[in-house]
Amino acid sequence: MLKNPIKIISGNFFNDGFIIIESESIKKRIIELKNEFKKFKGSFGNDKLKNRNILKRFSDSFCASRIFSSNYIHLILNKHLNIKHPVFCGPIFSHYTSYDKTGDGYALPYHQDWPSMASSKNSLIMWFSLNDCSKDSHSIAILRGKHNEGLLPGNQNKNGYEINITDNLLESEEVLTIKAGQILFMSSLLPHKTFINKNSKISKISLSRRIDDFNCKEWGKRNYINAYHNKVDRNLFLT
Repeated sequence: MLKNPIKIISGNFFNDGFIIIESESIKKRIIELKNEFKKFKGSFGNDKLKNRNILKRFSDSFCASRIFSSNYIHLILNKHLNIKHPVFCGPIFSHYTSYDKTGDGYALPYHQDWPSMASSKNSLIMWFSLNDCSKDSHSIAILRGKHNEGLLPGNQNKNGYEINITDNLLESEEVLTIKAGQILFMSSLLPHKTFINKNSKISKISLSRRIDDFNCKEWGKRNYINAYHNKVDRNLFLT
């Protein structure tokens, strides 16, 4: 039994493609991670590339890893999201949304994550932010319920599987409100994009990780393939 039962804030994972949850245990860990980020951001300078590498190292920190790997998250996946045997698909990703030199106002358009995973069909993404997210700042916009339509028409490019957006699809658009300390779980087939409020001076830092289900029989028939591959730049020391 969970010491701090979860509180469902918004969404129905199976009908809507997402769910936002809250618990005091996880919120406490995310607050600790926010304090940890201050140490990393203190090393920011005028070099945009260096700053982005610092963000990657932050996502690799022990403090971040402990949240994604906690027994509490494992129980939520198993009991509430029907992921019977969770395994990670790829690394922890950092998402920095800002109009400063490092963020540069960058935003991903509407896309689906499953083509970048090519793994279990019931895979999902776990995402949380160190800042409050809403229309008043920066957030995530989703097309509610469109995960049930499978892979939507679109094109694969360097940033992922970008969807061909139509007026019909935009009828289900919603900008999510997610407070710092809350966690978003969304289907890897749920169309989503970065939402940027051009009037906001807040810099948003969030982390996400993709999760598969080893018990997925369809994935097993495809020999448990995964789109991610480790690649080592053995010439890096030369530079």
